[in-house]
Amino acid sequence: ANSQPKYVKAFVGISSVNLDNGTSIDSLNSRNNGSVMSSGSINIGSGTIVTKYAYLQNGAKLNNAGKLAYGYTTYNPDPNFPATESAPDGAINLGNFVVARKTTSTLKPGIYSVYDLTLEEYSELQFSGESTIYVLNSITMASNSKLYSTETGTPAKSVQIKLIGKAQVNVSDHAWISAYCYGPSSVVALGESTQWDGWIVSRTLNVASNGVLNLDQFVVDNDGADTSTGSCPAGEMACPKGNMSMMMKEDTGTEKNTKPNTNGTVISVK
Repeated sequence: ANSQPKYVKAFVGISSVNLDNGTSIDSLNSRNNGSVMSSGSINIGSGTIVTKYAYLQNGAKLNNAGKLAYGYTTYNPDPNFPATESAPDGAINLGNFVVARKTTSTLKPGIYSVYDLTLEEYSELQFSGESTIYVLNSITMASNSKLYSTETGTPAKSVQIKLIGKAQVNVSDHAWISAYCYGPSSVVALGESTQWDGWIVSRTLNVASNGVLNLDQFVVDNDGADTSTGSCPAGEMACPKGNMSMMMKEDTGTEKNTKPNTNGTVISVK
């Protein structure tokens, strides 16, 4: 079975989301739809802007020294994020794959598995079409490195990163990634001034100062639901079941279960 969601409504750290000072959470469609989600805690540093919501599971904590444009909102029940499946038979095994400093490697469209993926400084890994890469141990990206697709249209959707078990992602400063990343048992750590376009589901999401995360919402699922409208079919594992669409109204921040922005306080949502 395919464990990766078709789309998500937020950058997810199931245990915690930690946004350092000056971070921006926005969206690729320029509709101020950038949100974060956690069942444990969301920690927002000074000068950080989240252009939509902080989604909190009941009992989760919010420590906010930045700005939540629409405040925070609770959801229940907890979204279901099953473990990442193993790479399918026939996946191209890259072993330990290294992109050397100041070089560019291009991979053709396909399904890949890799143990350690390493991008050295100023290197680029590009995919020439829709590809999925299963990661068994780690992705390590040095400063000023890039990982993306050259495909036009919805480039972030074109690269699907699946983290198996507790495989990790460690990205240094000033890097750029355009991809969907699914790893519900994984730590994803992004360095200073790093940009991620797409979405992330992780166990722990750490974003260093001045990071930029742009949520990709130009995705249509197999049933034709356009996520840019705020719709979400009940049961979709990346959306809280049943009531997510009620919490995704685009016009106001005054939904019944939405709390106003608070600064510099710790909130325990009961």
